[in-house]
Amino acid sequence: EMFSSLRARPKPVLSGEQIDALLAAAANVDTSAEIIVLLALDAALRAAEICALEWADVDLREGSITIQNSVFRGERQTPKGTIGKVALTAALRQALERHRRREPIGPLVLYRASHWTGGEWAPYTAKTVSYCLNEAQRRAGLPVSGPHLLRHTALTRLAKLGASVYVVQAVARHSRLQTTQAYLHTQQAGLAREAAELLDRAAAARGPGKILAKRAKNRGA
Repeated sequence: EMFSSLRARPKPVLSGEQIDALLAAAANVDTSAEIIVLLALDAALRAAEICALEWADVDLREGSITIQNSVFRGERQTPKGTIGKVALTAALRQALERHRRREPIGPLVLYRASHWTGGEWAPYTAKTVSYCLNEAQRRAGLPVSGPHLLRHTALTRLAKLGASVYVVQAVARHSRLQTTQAYLHTQQAGLAREAAELLDRAAAARGPGKILAKRAKNRGA
């Protein structure tokens, strides 16, 4: 019980201005960087799921992607959490359409030219996803991080916008509701701080003199 009052510090998330800067920078790198950022930021995909995404999983007409695979150490496997379908935002759909118009070279959405394969095209790995993201972050003037920051930002933004715990769980594809509730708890703490700040501003606007006078009047009554 001696540690019951301790609370983990909230994980950082990107601000709206940082998101805009990152998206603009990623679009200037190439369509692959733009798609990586949008898949993590708009669809909350994990790096391993981004690497495994195939065009067969993408339905541009319906506007959705089905997350049914991930890649770990080069091996395809079922994704962490649950298999599920995620709706495409307008920005992500447009980015995928632009990328699809390029000459297709295989079933995967993302390929890279690898010096390990003599310049031949190879699938993305978690390391190359991070490398691509970090290039966009540097161009945007942001600290470099792993792609999980974008996924965390996506889910936290949904919670802040008022999405229910079930909506956040569906997007996150968490197998346990308790995992999703952490994002809602973060939002509740933020609302509590905002409420305190509103009360502080209201008190400051009234001024200490007015408050004391009101208290004296109440005592006289």
